[in-house]
Amino acid sequence: MPKVVAKSQDECNQWMQRVHAVQSIRSPEACEAARAQIEVARQHEVSARKCKAVKGHAVRSRALAAEGLQQMAVCRAPEEHMAVQARWQSAQHASYQHQESRMTRASAAMSCNKSQKHSRAVVLRKAEDSEDEAMEEAAALVGASDVTIMANVATEELAAPLGAPRASAKGKGDGKGCASTVDNLMTQLRKEPQDEAECAAKFMLYEGYGSEVEQMRGTLFKFHEETRLTVPAVIKADMDAQVKGIDTTEAMGIQDDAREWFVFHMMCKAERNNFKWLEF
Repeated sequence: MPKVVAKSQDECNQWMQRVHAVQSIRSPEACEAARAQIEVARQHEVSARKCKAVKGHAVRSRALAAEGLQQMAVCRAPEEHMAVQARWQSAQHASYQHQESRMTRASAAMSCNKSQKHSRAVVLRKAEDSEDEAMEEAAALVGASDVTIMANVATEELAAPLGAPRASAKGKGDGKGCASTVDNLMTQLRKEPQDEAECAAKFMLYEGYGSEVEQMRGTLFKFHEETRLTVPAVIKADMDAQVKGIDTTEAMGIQDDAREWFVFHMMCKAERNNFKWLEF
């Protein structure tokens, strides 16, 4: 990488004078066109930041669900399951709040009027990428031993080669795919626990996670409506097609003849739907 040489104050002033000289001779039409182009670029940047905030929350939610199940799998006493569920709930709430904070800052950048040009620029400039920090906060709240491992579990399938086979968590695959870490962790939900505390903790984790995934669906639809008219036609058509395929019969229901605990199938469904958001 070439070495970056800092410019002197005189050099900066000369550059600004040259820019001013060029801009001062531009026609009003050219200036207006440039402003319109800058506004479009700003809208795209705001949309990108919102999209990253939504996807970041989806990744953290999946990672937290897997971490919660991982901790429950090694609990030695029934009451430990409820402690895990409480930590998961706290971390999940923090993740959601981070998403909302980033979405609010992005929306503020869009709503600033012309008399607030400076404020509008500041809003965007301060909205730095903090997804790593949010993952670290979530990992600390849930009590994960390694934030990197927790984060990788949520995205390991996204890193797989395109078209690579994937085994089903329901154990009905063709044997050619490889179950993910999340799939393997969910197998502990096949059988309904006999202990009341363990049963309640695992149900509450599923219930909370399922609720988060449903909320993500609403956020995704809202984001789609806000941005579909500001993107190129090709991207708009692709977004419309993907969103249209979300509410399918396969995505909404479970098999009627299931013999396992219903929480297992519902958790599998919620997890697959969340993973679908990550592929957008």
